Amino acid sequence: MTGVGAGRRGERGTRSSAYLVAILIDRDGPALRALTLIPYAHHLLDRKRTLDAEYVTHSLYDARLIRAHGKVIKNDLEEVARGWWMEGFDLWEEV
Repeated sequence: MTGVGAGRRGERGTRSSAYLVAILIDRDGPALRALTLIPYAHHLLDRKRTLDAEYVTHSLYDARLIRAHGKVIKNDLEEVARGWWMEGFDLWEEV
């Protein structure tokens, strides 16, 4: 088997409990993705090209919407704002 979770199977092909706990508790994904995409969005906007600005608004961030399909940065920031206090949001890693 290849891909995510390969080699993390226990007896009879079931996922190990440690792996499942790591998936349930680790909530760093949205913050890390936002931290990665925000500089990219700034780069596109700094180029001052119409298509770049449309791409950012259409696919990455639209401040007018709280949560919307396809707005990756906006949705990730909303997720972090809603659940930063929950176990698994290790903000010290992102700062």
